Amino acid sequence: MALLTPQGVKRVYQCQKPEGREYLRRLLNWEEFDEVRDSRRSILLDTLYESIIFAVGKGFPWVEVVKVVKFTEELLKETKASSHAHKQDSCLGFWKVKQTECSW
Repeated sequence: MALLTPQGVKRVYQCQKPEGREYLRRLLNWEEFDEVRDSRRSILLDTLYESIIFAVGKGFPWVEVVKVVKFTEELLKETKASSHAHKQDSCLGFWKVKQTECSW
């Protein structure tokens, strides 16, 4: 997110949604992607864009809007990692229970 600046998020906010999302994608240094085929990335971009709209709507200063976007991205990454670890634990736990049941 090296290019995410108060001026950059202000410009994202001032654009209509499609242009704002595109400008945000460029600020994030993301390559172009297919919105339909890469729905995960599309949803992430929407979420980051909406975090800008939310923060500005709440009256945050532009410097703080940048922090909100960074926080949102970090939170989503942590949630994804946590969710992935939880799924593995759940699957392993299920397998252990099944293995025990089968050995009876």
